[in-house]
Amino acid sequence: MLTKEYRIPLPLTVDEYRIAQLYMIAKKSREESHGEGSGVEIIVNEPYGDGPGGNGQYTHKIYHVGSHLPAWLKSLLPKDALTVQEEAWNAYPYTRTRYTCPFVEKFSLDIETYYFNDDGHQENVFSLKGEDLKNRVVDLIDVVKDQLYGADYNPAEDPTLYKSNKTNRGPLTENWLQEYWNICKNQSTPTEDGKAIMCAYKLCRVEFKYWGMQSKIEKFIHDIALRKTMLRAHRQAWAWMDEWWGLSMDDIRDFERQTMVALAKTMRGEEIAENEPASTPEIESLQEEHEDRSSQPPTPPYVSKCTNQEPSSAITDSVQPRRASRRRRTGADALVYAQSASFDNLKIETINDTQEEQSSSEDEFFDCQNSTHESSQMVKWSSLELLGTEDDESPSESPGPSKANEDSIFAPRFMERRVSRRNPKDRGVRSHLVLQGCKSASPVLSASPTHQSSVPIHLILVFHAGTVLDGCVDASSRQSDIATFRASLDTVARQHYSSACGRLAVRLIPCPQPAASALAVISSLSTVPGDPGSVQQKIPIGALPVLAVQTPSYIECVRNTVIAANNVYREFRQTSVNFDGSVEIVADCMGSVLAYDAISGLKTEERLEFSVNNLFLLGSPLGLVLASRKLCGSKPNDISKPTSSQVFNLFHTTDPLAVRLEPIISARFTSTAPFGVPRYQKFPLGDGKPYHLLEFLQSHADQLGEENGDISHNGKLDLQIVSSLTRRWWGVKRLDYALYCPDGLGSFPSEALPHLFHASYWESYDLAAFILRQICRGEVNSSDDGGQSDGVFTPTDPCEKWLRKRTSVKLKNVGANHRGNDIILKEGMPQIVTARFMYGPLDFALTGEKVDVYIRICTAGGDLGEWAHMASEITDRSGRLQYTIPPNKSLGPGIHQVKFVVRGDHTSTGLSLCILPPKTQAAVFSIDGAFTASVSVTGKDPKVRAGAVDVARHWQELGYLIIYITARPDMQLRRVVAWLAQHNFPNGLVSFADGLSTDPLRHKAEYLKHLVQEVGLEIRVAYGSKKDIGIYASVGLRPEQIFVVGRPPKKNLTEATAISEGYAAHLATLNFPGLCLPANNNSGLMIPRGCLSLPGQDCLVRRRSVR
Repeated sequence: MLTKEYRIPLPLTVDEYRIAQLYMIAKKSREESHGEGSGVEIIVNEPYGDGPGGNGQYTHKIYHVGSHLPAWLKSLLPKDALTVQEEAWNAYPYTRTRYTCPFVEKFSLDIETYYFNDDGHQENVFSLKGEDLKNRVVDLIDVVKDQLYGADYNPAEDPTLYKSNKTNRGPLTENWLQEYWNICKNQSTPTEDGKAIMCAYKLCRVEFKYWGMQSKIEKFIHDIALRKTMLRAHRQAWAWMDEWWGLSMDDIRDFERQTMVALAKTMRGEEIAENEPASTPEIESLQEEHEDRSSQPPTPPYVSKCTNQEPSSAITDSVQPRRASRRRRTGADALVYAQSASFDNLKIETINDTQEEQSSSEDEFFDCQNSTHESSQMVKWSSLELLGTEDDESPSESPGPSKANEDSIFAPRFMERRVSRRNPKDRGVRSHLVLQGCKSASPVLSASPTHQSSVPIHLILVFHAGTVLDGCVDASSRQSDIATFRASLDTVARQHYSSACGRLAVRLIPCPQPAASALAVISSLSTVPGDPGSVQQKIPIGALPVLAVQTPSYIECVRNTVIAANNVYREFRQTSVNFDGSVEIVADCMGSVLAYDAISGLKTEERLEFSVNNLFLLGSPLGLVLASRKLCGSKPNDISKPTSSQVFNLFHTTDPLAVRLEPIISARFTSTAPFGVPRYQKFPLGDGKPYHLLEFLQSHADQLGEENGDISHNGKLDLQIVSSLTRRWWGVKRLDYALYCPDGLGSFPSEALPHLFHASYWESYDLAAFILRQICRGEVNSSDDGGQSDGVFTPTDPCEKWLRKRTSVKLKNVGANHRGNDIILKEGMPQIVTARFMYGPLDFALTGEKVDVYIRICTAGGDLGEWAHMASEITDRSGRLQYTIPPNKSLGPGIHQVKFVVRGDHTSTGLSLCILPPKTQAAVFSIDGAFTASVSVTGKDPKVRAGAVDVARHWQELGYLIIYITARPDMQLRRVVAWLAQHNFPNGLVSFADGLSTDPLRHKAEYLKHLVQEVGLEIRVAYGSKKDIGIYASVGLRPEQIFVVGRPPKKNLTEATAISEGYAAHLATLNFPGLCLPANNNSGLMIPRGCLSLPGQDCLVRRRSVR
């Protein structure tokens, strides 16, 4: 969900604005209704009582928006779904409006508005709290400074030019806002000279939770459907003053009733004839009443006062979120619901992420997470303008070509007309503008404020040309795509790659689109005649890339792409003189073809001035282009190997344009599946599966060996074959990678899929995490804390001298091994945290030294705040430190982070402080009993049981708190947690024994009894070995709740459930419908997802998962 608060000041009073707004809405409804596909139906317009804001006017409208949507988006929806319903509750000075689409269930637009006689200075009129207030973006719309352009600009509506004849108000200067507020502040308005000021505070919440489109459409709605519309509407409300001035509310209600009748006629097709006057008799009679009233002495206006007063509690209390009673469905309502009843095949519903429906709502859409942290304004989103037009004939050529030459689908004039018909908005745009557009400078996407002075470590150049169905992609569309992509990278970097946070320089390379003319020709050959771009038109879009690279202008496109990339690189080096990092290229559909030819130096004298490390291709048809060149080329080997170190070809398996690259290099890979990119929400650092070429060749020798002689006696591929493949290969890793996409996309029309997939890449966290894994290897954060990593923590105080002289001698040349068990408490218990500070393999205690205690509080929404210094304490003789949080600073429910920093050398350790609400449910795992397949007393890397990670993750996804227990001494805490993190075990709380003990099992029993009896924890299931059966039974667990790996002894057969066939079979049993219920008492606790790690420790590199 994307939330913005718009503040729109106008030089009116609130009462004048009410008349102006209602008149403006009714008039615009008439002017902008043209019948089917574009119009407004007013279903209900009546007073209500005891609703939002108290008493007011309720309206229910249906907007027909089909003609305002791009063709590819309309192809996702059936004809009956191209409507939006509006419900509005107007109770001035408060209104609430909600927009929904009956056929798109997960779309909603909710607008709350307060009106005050001020300049918009009030900071929180909606009384937002917590994350809502933190994520709110404030946008001031100034009707003078924020200009409209092109067809949207009307000089008659320009506030700097308009002057009212009836009120003598206007025109407005550029600094009108400050001038009017200085005059009207604490004064009754309007003043004697007619000056007044008011502000509409609009809180807009937009949600569109569908795969691949959420960020794009939410930003599009805010920036185009909301901001642009509100700006023009408020300029019109001011400029139409002479029309509504002097009207009463009764006049407005009459006008609305007349409008309701007129709109009903328009939507039925009873339009006004061309020879009739534009205005209806009702409007003329209303205007005559205006003139009559203007000739009479004006009625003294209602006088209000401009103040700094915050919204009164009476208004706030009366506007608690309440849903007005549903109106009886009559007329159009019944028709709408009748249509929805027959709408069983709505395609868009198939792109829900149904595989995760059992998880929490925040994690249901892995690649559609909320982007409320972005504060930068986004503009028009990509792929809206479908096609450009071709260049006209040169003026130097004969002005009158023969009719025979014109009567050809290859004639430039025909292609120009064809392209412009696909999208009338592009009429008049020429292809030479497209080519020139690639030379424009790339917009600089600034880093976060805390890292603006840092030297970038990676330069990511995005070659953006759009899909083959795009013609002229405007600059704002490109910038929006790049801003979304940058936000995805930053989100993942903050969470897992702190060293790269704020140091990723993302630059746009705007590439020309070479496929426009090919599209015009191919669309003319469709077997289904009709308007270009229609949903029904079937065109072989897979042939477009092949035709595009055959056009004479393609070489010029490659040349301009190289020039643009070099210009951007030079500009970057001027601002980052000390840059010595790697250059990566990320290229979209047609941008990937241009990027490959630019790197390979295809038939152009221009060369890139930098070396490329990795080349990431997104939904690329490059394989098809290379296959065409191979088939048509005269040379036996005409496929060039790119000069980049590695190529990654990423695609969705249902993308009609994407093809594989591996079979182009070796026919042995025709029957191998592409490597599946792991889901970010489940495997943020990868799933540990190897995708290096050599590993794959040796592990799949039987699949890759074509003849008996290809496989040696030891079952491996022949060394000569391996050597030949590695020489030809484009890197050292696999080339083809499949990204996740919902299964239902196969039923979508092929012409709609390229746009949908193109939009999904930029907001995909799966893709962003994969890219960062390749360019930030070995730079993994140690904590998974929702985006604010320990890695960026720096102590507030400098290192100090040791308090004891012996300390520096005792700790010379030894490393720190500080540790502390995670602490679990219930609400109301004393909140005491304990840690131990030791050095070296012999555990030398840090005695009598100062340690700083920091805490990061977990909010109700699950996010962690800033580190706060709580106290400085002195360690005891055994190196222990115990700190009690004062009652006035006690923490609420949540998993909070605690960090201890030694003042003398800034070594540190951390732990989690979990404050539980009553009856929290948990799943307990014994590390040695449930996870390890081999026992290692020294704490070295033991083998993990197959499927153990999946079982632990299964209970995490059901909402249970995960607890790991072990009888190992706490001196092994760092090594054991590193082992858990290496194998991607889910987040959980860890408990170790306090030092060496002769009875290690006693620690487990006492710890679990404490959790059950004193903390009130409910243990749902427990996993372990046969030694753990008695421990789990002592805390009241039934046999069906205790799972033991292997076969328990005969005396314990009835006391536990044996997992005799391994975790894979056990997980299949758990997935049986209705067997495992989600945690029902954990709603008050935000349990972090992702992989387990230890706060406060140094980076624990996960060897297998960061490849």
